[in-house]
Amino acid sequence: MSKTAKILLCVVGGVFVVGGILATIGFGLGGVRPVRFDGLRPTVLTDDATTTVNEHWDNITAVDIDSSIVSLKMIPGDSFSLTGSYPADLVTLDIHESGGTLRISSESQPRPWFLNIFNFGSYPFAPDKNYELVLTYPADAEFSSVSFVGDLGNLDVSSLRAKSLSARLNAGNLTGKDIRVDDFDVDMDLGNCEINGLDVAQRARAALNLGSLKLTSAKINDLTAELDLGSAVFEGTLWGTATLSLNMGEADLRLQNSEAELSYLFRASMGDVSLNGISKSSGVNSSTQSSVANPTCTLDVKTNMGSITVSTS
Repeated sequence: MSKTAKILLCVVGGVFVVGGILATIGFGLGGVRPVRFDGLRPTVLTDDATTTVNEHWDNITAVDIDSSIVSLKMIPGDSFSLTGSYPADLVTLDIHESGGTLRISSESQPRPWFLNIFNFGSYPFAPDKNYELVLTYPADAEFSSVSFVGDLGNLDVSSLRAKSLSARLNAGNLTGKDIRVDDFDVDMDLGNCEINGLDVAQRARAALNLGSLKLTSAKINDLTAELDLGSAVFEGTLWGTATLSLNMGEADLRLQNSEAELSYLFRASMGDVSLNGISKSSGVNSSTQSSVANPTCTLDVKTNMGSITVSTS
């Protein structure tokens, strides 16, 4: 082997060694960074890919969000404002106000389909960053409507007063506390809905394909809850008509209503429904019905292969 060839081999070997050392140090300092692919060319997302939001308005009466990727927190504040940041390499947000309605829409950057499945280079965008938008409003603010539609994201709401609150999520979470609305409508494919202090005056609907539903300290009129696979917990008072449909999983209804003021229909295909520790519907295609005069709530509960426990005050 010639001297020149030996020198070249030594240089190449040295480059590999130095590269390995730098890679190890980089992994130890920063971990795995999110990556965006333009065709087959990978691009590592950095701080330069962050878009900062700092908007203020005199008044907001409605919120309409339709975004492929977003995480939003709604909390009381001194004024109407939207602050925070999001990864511009993954999504472009259009934020504008018109006639008192705040609209946020987005266009995701193109990525290979398999990255969407594994969420590589996607939400939550980066392991060492907290990308989140925060919408504040005065404590006495009341919205005509709040609508949240997203493919992937989270919505966290606190001390909200609105005529209607609706959320459509393919994957994500809806959390909140102290929410008072006339109409409540949630539809989720994969995720969790957990709210403490939900007060619904007219109608409430919650549909989940896979996940969990937890409503505590709740006061709800005309509730419809549909859960395909997962768990549900309700703790509070029901009025009007309440319908719970559970395909597979477990549900626990801890009612502040008394048994004497309930009319109910319990049905089970291959599961079990119990009331105050007594099985009312168990086995194959079983049902139990009870009616009282002037009930505060008419309860319709059914399950295919799940277990539902109902307790009253």
